[in-house]
Amino acid sequence: MAFITDKIEYHEAPMCPQKRFSADWWKKGESFSYSETEPKVAVEARSSVETEFNELARTWYEEIGAESSLSKITSNINYLRIIALGKSVVPYILRNLQKQPAPWFIALRAITGELNIGKEYGGNFRKIADAWLEWGYQTGCL
Repeated sequence: MAFITDKIEYHEAPMCPQKRFSADWWKKGESFSYSETEPKVAVEARSSVETEFNELARTWYEEIGAESSLSKITSNINYLRIIALGKSVVPYILRNLQKQPAPWFIALRAITGELNIGKEYGGNFRKIADAWLEWGYQTGCL
């Protein structure tokens, strides 16, 4: 899906671009081919999404402060706006999660559709974060 705003063309990008090639292509005598599945996205669009994510996340952290209620934390308007940004923010959420375990798990579940990542760890944010980071590495989002 493409749309044009202010003479910059934007394309809806997949959540995490995948590079597809056989790891042992050279052993099989195959020629190397590289296919980037991510459409070209305007640099302005990426930096704009990253900037918006960073601003919303900063405001969210300020507003939730020492709040202990997960429902209040995840119903904050800034958290919900981050979810509304869609798949393009998944790498930014994961990078944020690398720095500090925070309750990004509901946002990640809502955006990615991955409902079982880290569920076995109950309320242990560090272990849930590690499970999401592992998912990020496996899917190419990190």
